[in-house]
Amino acid sequence: MNTFSDKEYTNLISNLIREINYIDVSNMNKMSSLRKHGEILVRKILDIGNDTQIMLGQVVLNSKNPVIKEKMQALDGNLQIKLVNEVASFNRMVRDGSHTQRTTDYSDEEIKNAEDKICELYAILFSKYFIEISVGMETSPCVLRLFSLLPPIIRYKTWSYLFDKNNNVIVADKYCLAIIKNAGKNEALKWLNDNESIIKNLAYPSKEEVDAYNELHIVEISPGKYAAAVSMDFSRFTNLYELLEDKINDPRTSVNESGKLYKSFEEALVFYKQIRETYANIQETKSLLELMDFVYIGRRESIKHTIVSVTFTEQTQSVERGV
Repeated sequence: MNTFSDKEYTNLISNLIREINYIDVSNMNKMSSLRKHGEILVRKILDIGNDTQIMLGQVVLNSKNPVIKEKMQALDGNLQIKLVNEVASFNRMVRDGSHTQRTTDYSDEEIKNAEDKICELYAILFSKYFIEISVGMETSPCVLRLFSLLPPIIRYKTWSYLFDKNNNVIVADKYCLAIIKNAGKNEALKWLNDNESIIKNLAYPSKEEVDAYNELHIVEISPGKYAAAVSMDFSRFTNLYELLEDKINDPRTSVNESGKLYKSFEEALVFYKQIRETYANIQETKSLLELMDFVYIGRRESIKHTIVSVTFTEQTQSVERGV
């Protein structure tokens, strides 16, 4: 049994992305391509190579497909359930597009719903990664900056799952920012107020933890000059609720509110390409960089606004302020 290889699927993914997004085809053809793309994402999540036949309907707990059953057991228990539910929902949407019984085309709304399920599968892929590295105060800031160069919807879905599963101050902070970037500040305030008791009861870091966090976030802002480029100033508050409320009201977090700066893969790719190589030799980002490269296979750049090239230091500071 071989494992999943990005290289083996690059051409197929590129063709599917092209058919779904960049050429004029019927919605029936788009749905067929979405089904294949979803199946590839399931293979990627479960690390199943192309020597094994799988079907979406086999992605269930205690699957009769021995390979799927084995690979599912390697996932976090809650993530197994999440994957099964999302794949089942996705399969109901797309399976008719591969058969001849359906003679009517799919609506734009049906395509949109299927694409949203693709985003859920992307989010499961990244949730798996963050569970494996146990994201928290000690997580490399380079990892969190790199992840911010994805469309807001993917980040929103990822942090939403992680917040519901096993939240901490870092997960809550990133989820709050993702809500701002995906849906706007009003929605972020609503989430904050709806979850006030949960957020206020999250363990607030000690002085020693804060000092270690600030040390981890020190960057070179000019030759020989260093500063802590932190996005969470713990010293100003006594609980996370007040910190996040301040962050939501901070005008600096309006830069990419509701996707004003980048919303789609095509728009985010512009920024990703600008600074990708600065992460290439950083050990902590190696695994995430491979995932980022995978999800950008076949995507084309789309410049929504005039983009001015920025240096790594400038981009780093912008991301830390909440881009």
